[in-house]
Amino acid sequence: MLNEDRPHLNTARRIEKLLHLLIEEQGKPPTYYVIDRICSRLKRDVPPLEKVVKGLASLGYESSLTHFHPKAIKTSAPIEVITQVVKDA
Repeated sequence: MLNEDRPHLNTARRIEKLLHLLIEEQGKPPTYYVIDRICSRLKRDVPPLEKVVKGLASLGYESSLTHFHPKAIKTSAPIEVITQVVKDA
């Protein structure tokens, strides 16, 4: 689908971004965590999601953004680790 010619679509960039997100998500755990909610419980500002994803990856956990929620990530990390990464971010 990424190789298809889509110039006639007004949403070509948006479609390309979505396709890249879907490719990145492929094979990741089915569960996801909404970082806004975690930060709300911790009474902290929301860090950049990319920073959280990279922090989890540096600890050896699968991690990616997800296509179905703009403030959520998919990861194999347990909630305790996610919470610590969010605190450190």
